[in-house]
Amino acid sequence: MSDQLCGYGYLFCCCNGEEILPRDKVMKSLQKIFSLNVCSFKNGTMGAVNGMMPDGNVDLTSLQSQEMWIGVTYFLAALMIRQVLICFVLIFI
Repeated sequence: MSDQLCGYGYLFCCCNGEEILPRDKVMKSLQKIFSLNVCSFKNGTMGAVNGMMPDGNVDLTSLQSQEMWIGVTYFLAALMIRQVLICFVLIFI
């Protein structure tokens, strides 16, 4: 899910989230989300699709997983900026 780290991102609004999850695990997750949910969806031009299967196909098991939500996409981009993945975020712009 493209929003799997939203709770982690909100922690930075009130405390240091790095104490909760190891940075290397967060980076690996963000890279996977970017690769599957952003780049594999509409050639990376439409934002982050909510659900993606490991094989790179959109998860068709529910309507929610097939949608792209602009708020989740912006929050994901903000978290990538926070985690110094600016090279990924430039594709959103």
